[in-house]
Amino acid sequence: MVIRELPGLWRLETGPDVDTSAMDVRYHILSADGSGSCIGHEQDHDSMLCMQVRPRQPRIIDRDDRHTLIEGGVQLEIDLRSARRAGRYSGTLSYTVSVY
Repeated sequence: MVIRELPGLWRLETGPDVDTSAMDVRYHILSADGSGSCIGHEQDHDSMLCMQVRPRQPRIIDRDDRHTLIEGGVQLEIDLRSARRAGRYSGTLSYTVSVY
């Protein structure tokens, strides 16, 4: 298992009264062939690296009377046992931030 921290993955500027506990952030990983929770080898599509996304609580990094700047990140837990060969792996990590 390999663990990678991505602490400043995204930033969002909002109004001054946003409460980070009222935010919902959802993350999705997709390989090029559309497999969820995995990224795929660029040449051998049967070789995948599957991972878990562990969200980090969004935090306020700046605030004034007109704006709040919020930052969020994740910890990726990458399972190397599913890899069948060395080389480049690729995929997409997308996220959706909802403020209630």
